[in-house]
Amino acid sequence: MSADEPEPRFEPPTGTARGRRRESSRHRGDRFAGLPPWLAWTFRHGVPLISLLPAVLAVALAQGLSPQAQQLPTGDARFAFAGAFAITQPGALGGPPLAGVPAFGWVELGLLLRALGGSAAPLLAARSALLLLAVVTVALTWWCCRRAGASGLAAGAAAAVAGVAPIAVATHATVSVAAIAVPWLLLALALAPPGGDVAPRRADLAALGAGAAAALAVLTAPPAAVALPGLAWGALASGSARARLRLVDDVPRPSAPRRRAVLLAAGFVAVLVVAGVVALVLGSRPRTPAGSVAAGIAAAAAAQAPFPAAGSAAIPAWLGADPLTLLVALVALALAVRSRRLLPASVTALLVLVGSLWPDGHDAVGPVALLLPLAALAIAAAVDEAVVLLGHPRLQRSVVGSGWLMGVAAVLVVAAVVWATGLPRLQPGPDGAVAQASGWLRTSVPAGQVVLAELPAWPTLQASSSRPVGWYAPPVTAGPAPSSPGWSRADYVVSVGATPQPTGSAAAVLGRAETVARFRSGTESVRVLAVAGGAAGRGSGSQAGSAPSPSPTPSSSTTPWPGSQPTPTPPSAAQLQASAAARRQAGAQLAQNPRITLTGADRAALEAGLVDSRVAIVLAQLAAVHPITVAGFPRVSTDGSEVLRQVLISTVDGKRVPGDPRSTDVLLRYLSRLRGMFATSSLGATTGGVLATFPPDPTFVPPS
Repeated sequence: MSADEPEPRFEPPTGTARGRRRESSRHRGDRFAGLPPWLAWTFRHGVPLISLLPAVLAVALAQGLSPQAQQLPTGDARFAFAGAFAITQPGALGGPPLAGVPAFGWVELGLLLRALGGSAAPLLAARSALLLLAVVTVALTWWCCRRAGASGLAAGAAAAVAGVAPIAVATHATVSVAAIAVPWLLLALALAPPGGDVAPRRADLAALGAGAAAALAVLTAPPAAVALPGLAWGALASGSARARLRLVDDVPRPSAPRRRAVLLAAGFVAVLVVAGVVALVLGSRPRTPAGSVAAGIAAAAAAQAPFPAAGSAAIPAWLGADPLTLLVALVALALAVRSRRLLPASVTALLVLVGSLWPDGHDAVGPVALLLPLAALAIAAAVDEAVVLLGHPRLQRSVVGSGWLMGVAAVLVVAAVVWATGLPRLQPGPDGAVAQASGWLRTSVPAGQVVLAELPAWPTLQASSSRPVGWYAPPVTAGPAPSSPGWSRADYVVSVGATPQPTGSAAAVLGRAETVARFRSGTESVRVLAVAGGAAGRGSGSQAGSAPSPSPTPSSSTTPWPGSQPTPTPPSAAQLQASAAARRQAGAQLAQNPRITLTGADRAALEAGLVDSRVAIVLAQLAAVHPITVAGFPRVSTDGSEVLRQVLISTVDGKRVPGDPRSTDVLLRYLSRLRGMFATSSLGATTGGVLATFPPDPTFVPPS
């Protein structure tokens, strides 16, 4: 080598696949050089956001108008919803730490609910929080895809798949701590050490922020720790590669990647240390009643979900709900193994899939929530590859590229079809039925009564009540149903939807409970049941006068229910005549009772024998202790008989029912304790009074 020849230098490879633009051309250029600086900066950073807007609008529309987002929380989601509400109540943070649940995730979710109005309407706040978290997750997914080198089109399509695919809508609509942990992980990935031309101070701050965000993700949902190795691997590998490329300018190998790795770990450890100190300080405080409520919900959640870190139900649920998206995601992750940049994401996805097959877990939400952003990264890279292959001279590769783009488009089309077909099932939110039940309890249940509410309805009832409301959690399978004050103390029980077959103490209480109010129907129905012989009801008898014991029908009566025979025989003429004579006799006696207020038409119906004898006897016994007003004997719309077997009672002791809580409680307890042939088939509270309906029995004659 002569002295005139320049010294050879290391040059990075510059070859790129045909049809692919350079990374720099997608992020920087001189297109806006002639504009004012502020306008150029706005265009330079605002134009790429155009590819994000369709995905954000789509997820906001799909999530806001999805029937799944309007359902009451079920399964593990009911514990997360109720626990988040309970743990952020005044004085709840204190005492020993909650075992078996991510308490930090509950605190975050609870604070978000309270910020969105959860102190007054928890269910509405929960839906708003889930929608906000879904939009943030999609935006961060798009950001990570762009940062990984994806084009705007690819990043927008991948973010849309992660937001509006059927399984994605169902996942985002489920109340879970994973909904908060995933945005923290995506933020950590977006803030990972960037290297390159970024100023050292900005890169150091980004490394600290990435470590702190990763720690917050682990504290929010411990299963998120599975993503930490891939996050660290990707960040450090990217920093080292960029450091090698900077040798082109004769810059010595810098120590920035090593320093930023230390800063990333420091941010992670600092957050864990601060969280530990806060937990120790709070743990030294005595546990308050509000803290005991949160601890009870945590214990119930730990008992029913002993393995929250894994879930064998995740992949079967995904396969049953959205097999097309699962296929596209798996293919994209498999293709991402070829890319050194996306290899950490592929390895992390493999770890999540292994955890999803763990046989002892049943979490179907957390693994899917972690997999969706990882799949989006791989889908974005594959979309860019497919766009390149479209112009490839070989037909086979061109067909592969077009096939992949059609598969991604098919996911979006299926998502739109599924969403559109679900629109007819939209109905007013479930908080409407729960709010109606809350209003009924406020006006109909006196002070001192113990009310137990099922977990999905408990936060709303507790938020709107000035006194404590107990909670209970019916298990998915047969087993004990945990509750806060104990089933033996329940006076009223609020049930949501179709309650599983009760066992143990729950069966003993619900077996002597009668539905007194129902709001909505189907899976979104809310029922209020009055428990006969409740502890609080026995204690209130000395104040308001206990309801009379239905002496004609002791609880040990063996009289069969009317109409319970599988092949009923038609009544004979003699039976009908005897029943009519009994109705006239009982009605005439009731019409002369001075403690019962009747209208002229109702009095005439009693004397004519048109009112069921059971109605007359029940009213006579009630009037022996409490003066009452009968607003009428409405006819059952589906009843072909002329016998009136419904009664509407408007006042008890001169007080309006259901307006006066104490009088309403006396009336409902008396009617709900009727058994045997005098038992009611339904009870309901209306604006005109309490309506009691008896089962049809045209041949009923009171026993002598």
